Amino acid sequence: MSQSSFHLAILTGAFFLHGASRTQAQGVSLKHPWVEATRFVRHIDSFVPKRMHELGIPGAAVALVDHGEVVWSKGYGVADKATGAAVTPETVFQAASISKSVTAWGVMRLVEKGKLVLDAPVEGYLTPWHLPASQFDRSGVTIRRLLSHTSGLSVRGYAGLERSLPLPTVEQSLSGDTRGAGAVYLEMQPGTGFSYSGGGYTLLQLVIEEVAQEKFSDYMQREVLHPLGMEHSSFEWTPEIQARTASAYDRSGSLLPNYLYTEAAAAGLYTTAVDLAKFVAASMTGPNGGSTSLPTYTLDRTSIGTTTLFLRGLDPVPSRERSQAMEMGTSKTGMAKTRLRDGTCAGRLCMVAGLVLGCCLTRNGGTERRCSR
Repeated sequence: MSQSSFHLAILTGAFFLHGASRTQAQGVSLKHPWVEATRFVRHIDSFVPKRMHELGIPGAAVALVDHGEVVWSKGYGVADKATGAAVTPETVFQAASISKSVTAWGVMRLVEKGKLVLDAPVEGYLTPWHLPASQFDRSGVTIRRLLSHTSGLSVRGYAGLERSLPLPTVEQSLSGDTRGAGAVYLEMQPGTGFSYSGGGYTLLQLVIEEVAQEKFSDYMQREVLHPLGMEHSSFEWTPEIQARTASAYDRSGSLLPNYLYTEAAAAGLYTTAVDLAKFVAASMTGPNGGSTSLPTYTLDRTSIGTTTLFLRGLDPVPSRERSQAMEMGTSKTGMAKTRLRDGTCAGRLCMVAGLVLGCCLTRNGGTERRCSR
């Protein structure tokens, strides 16, 4: 992955333990006595630097979540090779397509407030821009289908622009000013299958701005990032965020520019390992996790992942299509596992309902080529 690139892995599971005492190890406090915290941390301390060297990654940060709490974090390597500045848990990285997961919470805030209806045609919320005429039914493009990548819209991802180039407006991006990604249009009948669409999340960005009557980044800061305590995160590259952002490098070690995105909802989040872990903790459902700062509807009815947002009980994705987005299995320890992949950028987010343990990893290089988000 190029730019201040991002790799995320979350180990998830429902452990079904009751009254467990906490295990102490190297500053880690876990609620499960059989989870060998010392061994886990030693493994991370050994594995992360080794893989960083193998993949040509200058810096990385890790944060561990247990029962809805961020219990441990650590930085490895450097955020900038020229200055030698060390990576810390508060070092900022670009979140790439994981931005969509956080955006989905912003959408659900508006659903909670009655300002958006999940099954309403998105056209009813649009004023300056509308979906192009199509052989397919535009009324089938709903908020729910945009969230779950079943709307039938085009544009998989975005390459971003260098800082020296002017950013297009959201409407211009939707119309095709995307440095080659193309315009957003209906390429298949809505609701008939899963088709990953960054363009669909750009359309959701426009919807949020239309309904909230404010800039997307400001809305997300107030309604999602601030309530979760994600104080070092933003959908805008502010001077404060810039000062904390890791430099990006390709696999050969060459410095890459920090690409900027009009399409912030799809690819524009800047965050830290610790802040992202707070989001993961808030996303944990059941008695062992979940935020009290965000709507009950969001917590009880949604499961958020990198590639798609599944609405539990409202899931529109047929099982045959869902297999394209997730891999499911059970480990030898009985841990339920779900992996939602951002295949283009090799970022990963593993999450299931009822999860109690998570691990976030951010990094700033080590991929052959630049990727779309």
